[in-house]
Amino acid sequence: MKILNFKNVLVVILSTLMAGCSGESNQQDLKNHVANQKAKVQENKLNKPKIELTRMNKVSYSAKYKSPFDVTAKIVKNNKSIDPLTIYSLNELDFVGTIKEGAERSGVVVTPKGMSYKVKIGDEIGDHFGKIISINKKFLKIKVSYTQASGNTIEKTVKLQLKDER
Repeated sequence: MKILNFKNVLVVILSTLMAGCSGESNQQDLKNHVANQKAKVQENKLNKPKIELTRMNKVSYSAKYKSPFDVTAKIVKNNKSIDPLTIYSLNELDFVGTIKEGAERSGVVVTPKGMSYKVKIGDEIGDHFGKIISINKKFLKIKVSYTQASGNTIEKTVKLQLKDER
């Protein structure tokens, strides 16, 4: 008896749902609603206030302005100025790109703390105070001197690869 009641209730619910989904009038109501929503969107687009853009004057850096790429950060230890890039080993530093200013190419190096520095040929880099001897798009070439326990100095050239190229 309970199963029969459940079937009857299920048939009544399904019949009601099917009747609600059929018929042209429901479809027309839906089409009218969609058309009204589209019209409101178009009306909102037309009534939005226009934004006025202000043209900015071009500013070129000259001798009277400080270049935003100049590295001026120095660490002072025992009254001696130390370049921040000489605190880290070369393995800890990331070469992330180059900057070309006229014919001169500079590199951009990022420390483990996320600070970026502009470097040029002749700058010291790394905890062994290597000197940058060349800069190209793919790597920095650095001349590093190591002193052995015997007192002999060994010089070798290493490359700090562009981070994306590793």
